[in-house]
Amino acid sequence: MSVTVPALTAFAVSVPSTWLAARLAYRVGLLDHPGPRKIHHRPVPLAGGIGVAAAITAGLLTAGAEPRLLAVTWALVCVGLVDDARGLRARTRLGAQAVATLPAVLVYTPSLGAPRPLEVVVGLLWTIGVISAINCLDCSDGVAGSVTVAGALALGSLAGWSGPAGQTAAVLAAAAAAFLLFNAPPARCFLGEAGSTLLGFLLAILGLAVARAEPPGGGLAAMFAAGAVLAVPVLDFLLVHLRRFRGGCRRLADLMASAATDHLPHRLRRAGLNPGSAPRSAAARSQPPERLRFLPAGRGCPAQRSASVSLAACLSAPSGRF
Repeated sequence: MSVTVPALTAFAVSVPSTWLAARLAYRVGLLDHPGPRKIHHRPVPLAGGIGVAAAITAGLLTAGAEPRLLAVTWALVCVGLVDDARGLRARTRLGAQAVATLPAVLVYTPSLGAPRPLEVVVGLLWTIGVISAINCLDCSDGVAGSVTVAGALALGSLAGWSGPAGQTAAVLAAAAAAFLLFNAPPARCFLGEAGSTLLGFLLAILGLAVARAEPPGGGLAAMFAAGAVLAVPVLDFLLVHLRRFRGGCRRLADLMASAATDHLPHRLRRAGLNPGSAPRSAAARSQPPERLRFLPAGRGCPAQRSASVSLAACLSAPSGRF
């Protein structure tokens, strides 16, 4: 089956399912209220993840996806909903995500030329890392969705838009794009932990699936390519937590639970971008800046473009220092 039908199904389902989820969130009080670190001035529904999950499920069912992937998808959504409604400690949330994603990681982790248990550990750390990175990037309207669309399209291209990986990439991009109709500034619905966790998980699994499809010996290089495609969220996550570590936050639990206004969307806005421009910049839609011309020229491949722009954005702090 081509990627067109699953993608169109996901897009068509995402719009009404997100609308219904937002209405339900108002009824049950699943809302994100204004606060000192937030830019919205009224309560906004946190149920976007439910709508996106329904759309992705419909698209993947159309494509004949593995039941295991769908089960992990909804397990993560449930963990995220509990976090949105009641709040989970960082270690509890990470532990639940690790347990929920392990069945998929066992299947999709490629051969890296190391003992299999070590490869699984690498795959699990990659998956939890990308989930956390997308979650951290979901701090401004439209950013996580835009980065997800760009990342899914790039990973789909690496997969050749064929097979389960290509279909999953198309479904993910379509569902996230439809959600942006509700999340573009000013947002009328937020992803919540459930949605950002789901998007991060599928991006991570796509990276593993692309690497797994490589010939023997090529899995490690393909993992680096996937890392370059997802350089925007990954570098933002790493650099922000490194800055906080250097600032005195030394315990791992404190680092993972820390929150501030130093992520890439915040920095782009402080640099003068308006809320509507920040998602486009975070999605790496511009040419590589002059300071990164040392990177391989290539032919405009998504990995090189994404890595170039994200490096510049993450390293170019408005204060002029790392």
